[in-house]
Amino acid sequence: MALSTTRTLLTQTGINTHQVFDIGGLDSVGVATFSNFKTGLSNLHSIGFDVVSNTGTGVTIRSTGNASFTGVVTASKFVGDISEATGAAAGLGTALSQTQTDPLNKIYFTNKVLSISTTTTIDHPATANLAYTQYGDIKIEDGHDLIIKTDDDFKYDILGISTTKIPSNQFPSGLSGDLTGNVTGNVTGNVTGNLTGNVTGNATGLNSDSSINTTGTITATSFSGDGGSITGVNSPVFYGKQGTSQNIDHATYTTIINLTSTSINIGGGFNTTTGVFTVPAGKGGTYFLHGGAGIDDVQNNDYVQVTFMKNGSRIGPYARTWAPDQNDQIIDANLTTIMNLSAGDTVNFQVYHTGNATEPTEENRCFFGGYRLSV
Repeated sequence: MALSTTRTLLTQTGINTHQVFDIGGLDSVGVATFSNFKTGLSNLHSIGFDVVSNTGTGVTIRSTGNASFTGVVTASKFVGDISEATGAAAGLGTALSQTQTDPLNKIYFTNKVLSISTTTTIDHPATANLAYTQYGDIKIEDGHDLIIKTDDDFKYDILGISTTKIPSNQFPSGLSGDLTGNVTGNVTGNVTGNLTGNVTGNATGLNSDSSINTTGTITATSFSGDGGSITGVNSPVFYGKQGTSQNIDHATYTTIINLTSTSINIGGGFNTTTGVFTVPAGKGGTYFLHGGAGIDDVQNNDYVQVTFMKNGSRIGPYARTWAPDQNDQIIDANLTTIMNLSAGDTVNFQVYHTGNATEPTEENRCFFGGYRLSV
């Protein structure tokens, strides 16, 4: 029996793109050139190829080198810059080298300024204490805002390597260490340590009240108000001196008044106009008192006498100065004493002279003052 062979040769010139040839199999040892190859949903074309599954997702690879994967990419190693990859944001910074074996791969840098070129809201998860960045400066471009959501905290320069001073109100977790420089604004919270320099403003609400508790030394040019509760100061302290003359009647005890010159009234209670000191509440104790008066135009053999009054009554001791053997002189009398006073007691300083007429006091030579020695 003879072997039969059948061969069909397909030849045609000018085959156009509208013709379809159904060839069951095609083998070629040469080069086949087509503008596009397609099978199912996958497509191989001049700029790359798309491998697509029946669900419409897959891999796209372009001749530019870009590739897009909608699934999971698994590889034994990744080489190159992945700083812009999702979930791979820089932590410490950017390595100086991308070569794993290079020591510079373990040395990092961060640019100085983080530019906010679009309105951005910081809203960290409730499970976090705060949001932070290693950038030393934040620059908010014109027309944009950096918004920190209510109850959220944000701290920049988390590594503390910036040379730029941190502005005010940037210590959400508290401030510790040495603080050098000027502080402007309100301080809320506890302050422990030494304060050197000037403090301008009011201190209120300290230790749940308006008091200041200190174991150190407070130095001031003046004190205003009630200073009697300051530890180590037995206030009140009061003093007044006449700046203008006062007429004193003949043989009449008269309170020295208008003690408004160089007056001191620490702890309260001293009325410089009437010349009366009233012991403030809670300020009773032992007081040192000092007073003096100078009378002008005193005649020969007259005298000037001074004493203190407590609660409207003159009490001893008293001091007396006689005029020498000549007329029209200024005679001074001074008196000091120690007196126990209770809260509400009044004390004033009086002068008396034996001249034959009303005589004036000598301004700047009449004074009254005192202070508490002990409680």
